[in-house]
Amino acid sequence: MASAVPDAHNEALRYLWARHRIAALADVQAVRQDAQVVAQITQLGLDYNLMTDYTSFIAVDERVRNVDGKLTTVHQPLSLPDGVSDRAVGGEAEAASEMRSARPRRMARARASG
Repeated sequence: MASAVPDAHNEALRYLWARHRIAALADVQAVRQDAQVVAQITQLGLDYNLMTDYTSFIAVDERVRNVDGKLTTVHQPLSLPDGVSDRAVGGEAEAASEMRSARPRRMARARASG
């Protein structure tokens, strides 16, 4: 019997398998709620560093920035490549909202003049 030796070129296969397994378990969970399935999904997410419905990514900084415990809002600028509008990061929703609010005014002006 031949023994299997991991190949560094196939390292992604383990993550693909874990994602597929999580998806299959999520399908089971959608049909019937089961605490054991939740535990399996959670453990796979933790073991393979994958985000699931029960796990998420957390950024950990080595420096404590709020030593006194008070929260501070920091506006983090986004660096977009030249020529890319804010719509790439959600600006489109704002533009659509502005268009919706401007539309009735245009119609009202058209009715008043017509």
